Amino acid sequence: MDVDVRLAPASPPDAPEILPAVRVDANHFWMDVPRVGRFLVRNGREMIVEPCPGAPDGDVRAYLLGSAMGALLQQRGLLPLHASAVAVDGRAVAFIAPAGSGKSTIAMHLQHRGHRVICDDICAVEVADGVARLRPGLRNLKLWRASLGAIARTPTGWNRSSPTWTSTVFPSMRPPRIVSSISLRWCCSAGARNRRSRPCLVLKRWAH
Repeated sequence: MDVDVRLAPASPPDAPEILPAVRVDANHFWMDVPRVGRFLVRNGREMIVEPCPGAPDGDVRAYLLGSAMGALLQQRGLLPLHASAVAVDGRAVAFIAPAGSGKSTIAMHLQHRGHRVICDDICAVEVADGVARLRPGLRNLKLWRASLGAIARTPTGWNRSSPTWTSTVFPSMRPPRIVSSISLRWCCSAGARNRRSRPCLVLKRWAH
């Protein structure tokens, strides 16, 4: 994926403000994150970052690879799901759920069973000829200390995802180069009941 990422003033574009400090149209995405910085994504090819003075690099990177990357994928015609995905029997299995529900933890456990992680947090889905395919993406799992403890691991030597957040980046195995199709699985948060949803509604709700 060819992307021009640079540090420069990220002035707001002439686009509708859909949320406070967030402007979006077909070719532009702009957001202003307090105490972190401004981010401008244009035409699916360009990402401009204007960090606030003193903003931790980890915080800037988290938003760049999160919301800004999701916008870039949408501008390129891909569907960015808020999910984690692993390869199982030649197919991509993606787990979708709210933050903190255990998507990355499930992916970690499946990795320890021999399944390769394809991506974590953002899964880029491409639909062509009636088939949904998942593109390999960022694979470092963002895990809480309790999740690491479940496999008797410690965060020593691994990086925190952000100085102001409490998750840890866990290195994953190299993913398969090609995944032919994708299967969705719903991860329920604590206390929620398992439920079935129409795939189109699930995809719309959990797009990044």
